[in-house]
Amino acid sequence: MRKNNDVFVDYKQLKTCVSIIMVLDHYGWVRELKGTGNTVRSTCPIHNGSNDKQFVVNIRKNTWCCFGDCRRGGSILELVSALEKIAIREAAVRIASWFPLSLPHSPTRSTVMSDNKKPTHKVFVVEEREGEGKDENAFWTRVGSAWSHKDGKGFNVVLSALPLNGRLVLREFSEDDDKADDGKRKIERPDFSKKR
Repeated sequence: MRKNNDVFVDYKQLKTCVSIIMVLDHYGWVRELKGTGNTVRSTCPIHNGSNDKQFVVNIRKNTWCCFGDCRRGGSILELVSALEKIAIREAAVRIASWFPLSLPHSPTRSTVMSDNKKPTHKVFVVEEREGEGKDENAFWTRVGSAWSHKDGKGFNVVLSALPLNGRLVLREFSEDDDKADDGKRKIERPDFSKKR
């Protein structure tokens, strides 16, 4: 078995691929978060605070800050390090083992979700427009990816955002997706400045 010191983890890639919401969900803490938009709050899971506004998470920036007894903040690395009382390096290795990331430059590739490097499906949140019930008129926002489970009886799904409403839809990757330059789909965004 390989020691964690032998594993290379790209911190920047890890912080780009794994959201703070994914990490908090791993600990079962997402249901404690309150608020709307990019900023949500709760009691601090690190020092088990009692003020439900002292632990602030900025979803867009993928950061957190405790304004209570901890008086610290940071990225997912600092969060796991503080929660587990371990070094940043060990936190990075643990995070990489929790989510479907291969650890590049390691002697033996370790992929958590599947032996496939590429996901088999894209995950979308589909929100129906008010008064309409057809998929072609709905807002489709990509929120993650899915890999076939190694036993072939399901999927492992990783979400970069939690759907607050709408329904989740899995779509297989197509040949067009493989040929796309940046792998991103143009998404129609609602204009909230207009009144209906």
